[in-house]
Amino acid sequence: MAATMDETMTEDFNYEEVTVDGDEGILHDDPTVLGDEDENFEMLLRSVQAQQDREAPPPVRADLTRLPEVVDDFIRNFFVKHNMPLSLETFELEWYERFGANPDEDAQAVPEVYLENTRLHDQVKALAEELQKHKDISNKSLAMWESVKKERDFHRMSHNRVMQEKGKLSRDLKRLQTHAQAIEPTLTELRQKYEGGQKDKMLLRMERDKLQARISALEEQLREAEGKDGNAAAGGAKPVPTKPQKPGAAATNVVKAGVKGAASSTAALEATLGPVTRWPADERPNPNLNQVIRAPSNIAAWNCRANFKAHTMTVTRAAIHPKKQVVATSSDDGTWRLMSLPHGELIMSGEGHKDWVAGIAMHPKGTMVATASGDKTVKLWDFATNSCKSTLKAHTEGVWCVEFQETGDLLASGSVDKTARVWDVELAKCKQSLRGHVDSVNSITWQPYTNILCTGSGDKTVSLWDVRANFCVQTFYGHHSAVTGVSMYHKGDTIASCDGEGNVIVWDVRMIEQRHAFACGPHPANSVSFDRSGTLLAVASDDTTIKVISLLDEKISVLRGHEDAVQCAVFDPATNGFLVSCGTDATVRYWS
Repeated sequence: MAATMDETMTEDFNYEEVTVDGDEGILHDDPTVLGDEDENFEMLLRSVQAQQDREAPPPVRADLTRLPEVVDDFIRNFFVKHNMPLSLETFELEWYERFGANPDEDAQAVPEVYLENTRLHDQVKALAEELQKHKDISNKSLAMWESVKKERDFHRMSHNRVMQEKGKLSRDLKRLQTHAQAIEPTLTELRQKYEGGQKDKMLLRMERDKLQARISALEEQLREAEGKDGNAAAGGAKPVPTKPQKPGAAATNVVKAGVKGAASSTAALEATLGPVTRWPADERPNPNLNQVIRAPSNIAAWNCRANFKAHTMTVTRAAIHPKKQVVATSSDDGTWRLMSLPHGELIMSGEGHKDWVAGIAMHPKGTMVATASGDKTVKLWDFATNSCKSTLKAHTEGVWCVEFQETGDLLASGSVDKTARVWDVELAKCKQSLRGHVDSVNSITWQPYTNILCTGSGDKTVSLWDVRANFCVQTFYGHHSAVTGVSMYHKGDTIASCDGEGNVIVWDVRMIEQRHAFACGPHPANSVSFDRSGTLLAVASDDTTIKVISLLDEKISVLRGHEDAVQCAVFDPATNGFLVSCGTDATVRYWS
């Protein structure tokens, strides 16, 4: 092995033998001889150095100069690296036997090319690791680029779709502009006709007022003439005849005048005092007590069968005709309308309020409606004359709600002024003012066939009032927010109320306790109403849904269709076969 290494080193490096003459002169003691030998030795070193400079190749790297590695250490490391313990042991035995423990004279350095190869190997390994890292980074960058490319394609498609829609809208806009320009003459003509009609209407109204004033004057003159005749007859004044009369003619005239005067005074007295002093009987037979009405089947499968736009603004309340499929609605646009169901053909409408109309009620006989408005008034509208029959003024703030008694003689209203008032429908006068709530009265309903009125207030309470005695009979506590709606079962033993947090509570009137409680929030519940069977509750919610609660199994079904808050939902009082709702989206919807 050593011989092989020597041969290899001899082939890689050319060594020249340098002969130094006078080696023996080193042993002389003569200083002159020693001085000559030193000079010769220095010259020899310079010549060797010059020759090496001429023949030696230029260094490859500056970092090749490093501490040499001894041959024997190199061989040992080689054997250890390749796990050759027997060869290592044989080498060490033979090496130490021949050279000893410190073979300084024969020690030879391992050629630097091996060390350079080792360094290059380590560098290649480090570069390979760095290359792998760069490959990983490149793969991640490629994946990211693919993701960005897909996102770019998606946004490009979205942009193209938006541009297509923009083009379509531009074309539609141009078409509508062309259509508007085409119908502009028609609109101008219709506007002129409308203005002409308004002028004619105004002139007719003025003529009507003149004729009414003339008729009133003639009636007044007639009453004065009849009164003078009656007074003359009652005072016993004897007429002065200008011509002879037949026997008994004067007495006959006196009797006739007296009868006429008595009848006139009796009618006036009855009209003035009679209806004001009359109240409906407290105990009236309730025909609903023995009726058994089935609830609508499969309420969860009900769908919106028809819908129509009823007003230009929010539809606040809806009231269904007691016998026909006709609905009356009120709106924030200050009007009310009477429409057929289910398609909403307009039958009648009324304009007269100066502010929003928050409530509407249908007369039990279906002959009129009452409306409650923000202008602090309640108006009665007669279907027969299609006009306002009377205006009820007593509230000091806006009126939220109205409700007829089943007799049709009394009307109740609730207002922001914290009072509820009972009105005589025939005389259009306030019969009673119910005071006791500390906040606005938001909803009212009559207990069927009694003189008991139920009110729901913003002070979080529900109260029962005896309107004849002007006395609060009972107050129900349980709501944690303003009460927005109350409804009475037609048998009169159950009340349902809802509040601004969406909670619905069912009260037992006889036991004066809470029977059920349902959480339909967190959005406010705007109204609640019983069906004819008394087992279902329709709750109009601010979350655009109608929640139908079954009191038998306490399940809640949801009807969806409105695009905004639902303000009112009521069952048909005649057939109990459909539901009508209205909302902020200005529509009325028919559910069955």
